[in-house]
Amino acid sequence: MLVAFAIETLCKGALIRGNLVDAQDWDGSGIPRELRSHDLTKLVRSVGMQIDEGEEYTLAQLGRAALWSGRYPFAATYHPAIHTVSLPGGRKFNAASYGEGDLSRAEALIAKLRKHLRVRRRYTTSRDAAP
Repeated sequence: MLVAFAIETLCKGALIRGNLVDAQDWDGSGIPRELRSHDLTKLVRSVGMQIDEGEEYTLAQLGRAALWSGRYPFAATYHPAIHTVSLPGGRKFNAASYGEGDLSRAEALIAKLRKHLRVRRRYTTSRDAAP
């Protein structure tokens, strides 16, 4: 969930920093339309980063975790296949399950996004500490 929030914040910050958000495009909420989305795939693409199908799947998993694990415990609208992610090529995946390589794929995606956005600062986590 927090990884998804970090990706969303990185992308939205890059959009603001690059003046890629139309501050006049309000929808009455006080937030420009481009910044109201929580769609990680759309946000990553909006900052100009190319992603492959595997990265798109990882973003879908992370987005689902953020949506259902923390932000919105109940659906605002009904979606018959809320756990299924359809990728542009027509392939469908269950985004509700997590596997052995998911964390590594998420870390690689974040590293790629940080490089794309030229993020220089690195924060350490408990995983970075020596055993």
